[in-house]
Amino acid sequence: MVAIHKNHPAILMWSIGNELNADWMYGSQLADLFSLIKEMAEEAHMEEGVNYHPVTTPLADSSLINSIAAYDTSVPSLDVWGANVYRGNTFGTLFNDYYPVSTKPLVVLEYGIDAYDAVNADEYENIGTAYQADYAGALWGEILNNSDICIGGTIMAYSDEWWKGKYSTDTGCPDNDPLIHSTCGYATQSHPDGYSNEEWWGIMRTADNETAPDNMEPREVYYTLQSLWVDSDGDGIPDSRDNCREVYNPDQRDTNSGEDDNLSIAGEQHYGNICDPDFDNDGIVSIWDFNEWRKYAGETVPACPEDVDLNGDGFCWIQDFNIWRLYYGSPPGPGIGD
Repeated sequence: MVAIHKNHPAILMWSIGNELNADWMYGSQLADLFSLIKEMAEEAHMEEGVNYHPVTTPLADSSLINSIAAYDTSVPSLDVWGANVYRGNTFGTLFNDYYPVSTKPLVVLEYGIDAYDAVNADEYENIGTAYQADYAGALWGEILNNSDICIGGTIMAYSDEWWKGKYSTDTGCPDNDPLIHSTCGYATQSHPDGYSNEEWWGIMRTADNETAPDNMEPREVYYTLQSLWVDSDGDGIPDSRDNCREVYNPDQRDTNSGEDDNLSIAGEQHYGNICDPDFDNDGIVSIWDFNEWRKYAGETVPACPEDVDLNGDGFCWIQDFNIWRLYYGSPPGPGIGD
């Protein structure tokens, strides 16, 4: 597989198996399992040479940290630890627990909940709180907040998997017909309804289109993730975390963040310098802000305050005036909190 696909531009990394450490797989033979993973990762590296793709393996959340701690040094060619984690609307202590046992990056390869409320027999978003969307947003926020440990995550799943009811042992199940969208699944305390409906995990639902091919229709979770991942100015910072959403500023420079950027909503709203010529923090860029810039025109930092050096070049001059002129009569930003 590596030899065949190694040059394909869509390849991010190689993944060995799925939940191979689980009790129903090779959980009782971990030493043998990780010995095999070690050999496979080494072979993948050898096949590709110095510019190899990283290798990972998705582990089930069963004695996860203990397994990683025990075998981390045994798999030197495994570049990234992967984990499928379903703990509800939070990863709990996952990242804190992981940090002391491995210096390798972690990637969450499955997370989220299904869209179906088994108690009320309808999708959450059709009858009240869109829990699938809420959980996904909260979990992605934790992944971002722990980016020094976790390199990202892939949500479960793109579309509903109508064949998965066959794995359920509940009353009236299994459902072995992939043409039927059944509610088969299993009990779990990590979902708000206490049940995982195996065939309803998609961020896209299948919508009947009569005699034509079915349509794929986004659920609320799709739009939640879209809002968290969109990067309007292309600076590599998603809008949800970007202190200047419409101005390229990958450094996120914000020299007055301790004072806040709008005193009316202190602690909630933040702008980077490049989109914040509102020096008096009154919420509007005005002649008073121009007068502040004029006091320091021609000066270099620190004689010119860093807040007035909008573009961060160490010099308060025409480039900073042009930024003020662009925003004159308007609020700063938009940024975090808008």
